[in-house]
Amino acid sequence: MKKLVILLVCLAGFCQSFAQTRIPDFQGNIRRNSGDDSLIRSSVGSFDLTIALRSFSYWSGQYKAYDVWVVNNGKWKKMVAVINDSKLAAKHEPIKLKNITDITNGDEILKSFTANRLFEIEDDGVFADCPPRDTLINGKREAIIHRISDAEEYSLYIITQKKSRQLYFYAPEYFHTYCPAFGNRKAFLAFLKALHPK
Repeated sequence: MKKLVILLVCLAGFCQSFAQTRIPDFQGNIRRNSGDDSLIRSSVGSFDLTIALRSFSYWSGQYKAYDVWVVNNGKWKKMVAVINDSKLAAKHEPIKLKNITDITNGDEILKSFTANRLFEIEDDGVFADCPPRDTLINGKREAIIHRISDAEEYSLYIITQKKSRQLYFYAPEYFHTYCPAFGNRKAFLAFLKALHPK
């Protein structure tokens, strides 16, 4: 009987550990440490994993979205940040959260992360501009570097209790059109599509 109880306890522990979300190891990224990760930690708290996605429109001068997902002991929650000021990050004020809900698709989000290598890829902080592209203008061919201003930027934060990583992309849809060989932007756009399917 005692052996049976021990076996059941061990089995329950095994099932619980098996059910918990496995967080892949990743390389920390602090080259642009502006305090944003500390701001998120101080507002959200310390979890096994925190994923924050912030999009900002330079055209309107406002945040378009600021979503936060957290996981602790295999349980996922989604939070939405309340944006009252476009200069939130510069002010280093705590993020106010609303609509804190339990979610069941957290592991699907993590699968999309790993499938699109978001724990590994580099971003526009490393590869910023397109190379010159042969372009026909008024009947003449010229080497043009395509650029855009007042577009939308994305900041993606991956935070654990020990380290954090930030990915930054500026106008990824535009630049993917003119720099199609840059696979990291393509991977990020695939993640956005999986996150917000139309």
